[in-house]
Amino acid sequence: MHLGGFVIDPEFQSKGMGRQAMGLILGITNGVKIDLVTHPDNVKAVKLYRSLGFEIVERKENYWGDGEPRVIMIKNNR
Repeated sequence: MHLGGFVIDPEFQSKGMGRQAMGLILGITNGVKIDLVTHPDNVKAVKLYRSLGFEIVERKENYWGDGEPRVIMIKNNR
């Protein structure tokens, strides 16, 4: 499964909502490999995803054609 467009409004960041939402997603996708893409400088997102068991498997330069790098993260949700 590819998780795309996971965003928490800045007004509500750092309040545990991202962790709760990801917990719900992980709970209903038990047994499914999940991948997502984020900017490597988005330290909060990378830290959250790593704490939930995602691993960086690849870094791609100019991923979306915007000149910016992205990291691909995967979790074997089992």
